[in-house]
Amino acid sequence: MLNGYAGFQGILGHHDAALPAMRRAIRLDPQNSRYRQHLLANLSWARRFEDVLMAALDARALNAESYLAGFYSGTSNLVLGPKRGRKASMQRIQLR
Repeated sequence: MLNGYAGFQGILGHHDAALPAMRRAIRLDPQNSRYRQHLLANLSWARRFEDVLMAALDARALNAESYLAGFYSGTSNLVLGPKRGRKASMQRIQLR
C-alpha cells in the first residue's frame, strides 16, 4: 500500500510525501528489493542524485542483478560528473 502511494506521490512531484512513505515501506519489509528499486526512482525524480548512489548500493546488496540499480546509479553519475559521483559512492562504501 505504501509503495503505491509513494510512487503516485513521486510521479505527481510531491517528494516530501513520497520519500518518507517509501522509506517506511522499506522499514516494514526490509528484504523486498523492489521497494528499494522504487526508492531509487523516487530519489531520482526528486533530483537527489547523491542519495541515489547510496541507495543503489543497498539495492544491489539485496539483488546483485538489479537492472534499475545500475540504471539509476549510471544516470546519477552522469548528472553529478565523474568526481562527485565516485566520491559519494566511495564514502558510502567506507561507512560500511
